Amino acid sequence: MADTTHTLPRIVWARLDKAWLALALILAAIAILDWPQLWPTVTFTANALLHTAPFIAFAVLAVAWLKATGAETLLGQGVRGPPDPHDRPGRPRWAGCLPSAPAR
Repeated sequence: MADTTHTLPRIVWARLDKAWLALALILAAIAILDWPQLWPTVTFTANALLHTAPFIAFAVLAVAWLKATGAETLLGQGVRGPPDPHDRPGRPRWAGCLPSAPAR
């Protein structure tokens, strides 16, 4: 006998992008609750996205360039700061964040 359990709805739900679903539900709620406000909401959102798009594009291209040239690791090392003089091999990095016991 073949297993005939229906997993299609579960597969569709897992593959569905929840952000697009939220957008559709929000627009549907606006359409139901305040129909005259639907078009101004859509145009305001599109206008805001168009004005933000150059900054998003710059950030995506800058990160892509950093990854492609290998400069991402160099930049990460520069942001990390100077090495800890108390750091020794085998010691966890978070060990210095814990409060030490008072000296007796």
